[in-house]
Amino acid sequence: ENHDMAVEELGVIAGDGTDVSALYVVEYSIDGQNWNSTPTWATPDAVQDTTLYIRNKLKPTYVLPETGGTGTHLYTCAGALLAGMALMLLYRSNQGKRRANE
Repeated sequence: ENHDMAVEELGVIAGDGTDVSALYVVEYSIDGQNWNSTPTWATPDAVQDTTLYIRNKLKPTYVLPETGGTGTHLYTCAGALLAGMALMLLYRSNQGKRRANE
């Protein structure tokens, strides 16, 4: 006895009703452990009496770091200190050149 089966995904719908299918990749597995982006079974007979697993896996996305967080104050102070030191060295360098020209 042959039982044909078909699966059609209609979309991945977020809580607000938008389709977010583009953020996911469909993966397939026969054992629930080894996942592939393409079905790994060759013929329906190869998976007879077997549970087929299908899942939507979130694609990796780039997340921007938070700006203005609590850790930025140290970097801001260090940057200001470096800029101040550079201005001081530039000022001293210019004063030395002026004295040499007098």
